[in-house]
Amino acid sequence: MNKLLLHSIVLLSLSPLFGQDTETKQDTFPVISYYDKIMFKANVDTRADSYFSKRSTPNQEELGIMNNNSLRTFFILNYRFLSVSFGFSPKFLPGNDDDDLKGASSFNDLKFRLFFGKWIQELHYSKVSGFYVTNTDDFLPGWQEGVDPYIQLPGLSITSWGGTTGYVMNPEYSLKSIYFQTEWQKKSSGSLIPSVSYYYDHYAVRGKEFTNISSVENIFTLSAAMSYYYTWVIHNRWYIAPYATTLTGVKFSNYKPDRSNNLYTEKNTYFSMAIEGGLQIGYNAPRFFLGTAFNLNSNWYTSGSKNNRLINDKIYGLVYIGYRFNAPEFIKKTFNKVHDKTGI
Repeated sequence: MNKLLLHSIVLLSLSPLFGQDTETKQDTFPVISYYDKIMFKANVDTRADSYFSKRSTPNQEELGIMNNNSLRTFFILNYRFLSVSFGFSPKFLPGNDDDDLKGASSFNDLKFRLFFGKWIQELHYSKVSGFYVTNTDDFLPGWQEGVDPYIQLPGLSITSWGGTTGYVMNPEYSLKSIYFQTEWQKKSSGSLIPSVSYYYDHYAVRGKEFTNISSVENIFTLSAAMSYYYTWVIHNRWYIAPYATTLTGVKFSNYKPDRSNNLYTEKNTYFSMAIEGGLQIGYNAPRFFLGTAFNLNSNWYTSGSKNNRLINDKIYGLVYIGYRFNAPEFIKKTFNKVHDKTGI
């Protein structure tokens, strides 16, 4: 969290450089601004973290693992240049209550997004704990799906801290209309959005009674991406917004196979690739909005002696609903003071 705090301080100190012109408070030709409306949104998605270890050696078993969270819930508050999102996976939702077969999993996600003119900054924290082996039948002869429990890894957790900095190249394109819903794109338009990402991931395996190992791996990833977003406006209220992203990066790994042995550590450098894409369909009115989306995120890199290809796939859909309401006076005054001092 210290890294996130440092990023926030640096960005706030530089914010006058990226400050919005006061004209952006008003409606411009291609965009309607809901500048003094607070936007509240809730969505449910089918996102799941799945990892697949694909080996090129025929006599070695492939391994697939996934967390047991079929549905995740997010609550988002947006106002002016700031967005705050909190996500978790409640047990009462369908598909989140089959712990007897797949084991217990937990998920927490906190995200901040800030817009500085055409710059967008994202700060992100997430933690996922508890996984199961999706191809259990490859390891347990006679195993029956839906009857026998999967091989479970309750001691495996993945904690991630990081952020992304991007720039919207087309001044007539509103990324806020998709991410924030604090603007409305009146005219169909698209934009290239280059970005850089920086993430620190902590992989931990605890509990020798389950896996016979207790290891830890820390990975710092630095990557560059090029995205293209397009919003196609239909009959003023409806829109279709596809996007595509290609990403390349480098990973610096520090792996300790036995956390009790401080004398042995593996250090490796890997090159990674990723593709992302998605499609969002939505409806917008001055107060009320709703929509649905489909997303694909696949990244991979080769580790070890280049016989083991690690793949992390996320394919999910979501539905969301939201409402805009007038900001209370004390919130307006607070944000006005921030604007007066920083220009954002």
